[in-house]
Amino acid sequence: NVFSGNENRNYKEDDTPNPPPNSYGLTKLEAERRVLDKGGIVVRLQTMLGVNKNLIIDRVYDAIDGREYFPFWNDRFVRPSYFEDFLIVLKHVAFTSKRGIYHVSCDGEPLSRADIAKSVLRIHQLYGLPYQCENLAEESCKIDFPKRLVLDTTKTRKYLELTFTSVEKALEQHVISTRKHLKK
Repeated sequence: NVFSGNENRNYKEDDTPNPPPNSYGLTKLEAERRVLDKGGIVVRLQTMLGVNKNLIIDRVYDAIDGREYFPFWNDRFVRPSYFEDFLIVLKHVAFTSKRGIYHVSCDGEPLSRADIAKSVLRIHQLYGLPYQCENLAEESCKIDFPKRLVLDTTKTRKYLELTFTSVEKALEQHVISTRKHLKK
């Protein structure tokens, strides 16, 4: 995370990074600087949907499947990235001279982890996938964790003349593709 996530706004491609004071954020920032100093391209993304594993969604699956879980945070926000959108951006920047920073995240409103969990449960209900609970527990975050890590994609979309998948569609496709083997 090259941004602290403490501002109540979406981060733009040309915002000056202000990482949290931890080695993870600082090493990501240093890596970005080195890539950009060599004339390279940085593609920033959020939690990735459309791949086999996603830490947030996998925790939701544990809850839905009746396993023990921690309540989902209702006050920490993200707008996920979708793998197909990521590939499209890579294709565009690979064959262009447009260097710099690009953001990839779904279209739509940012979601809390609790919002994501509720959406995943609704998708299970809608598509007849098995689930063990009707509601999922949520709470406020009680640890020092970025409040809002949301990427603004306005510049990337305009510069590359792209649109991104809606967060609802990306969540639906992710759940269907990773849980289709469970269909009743």
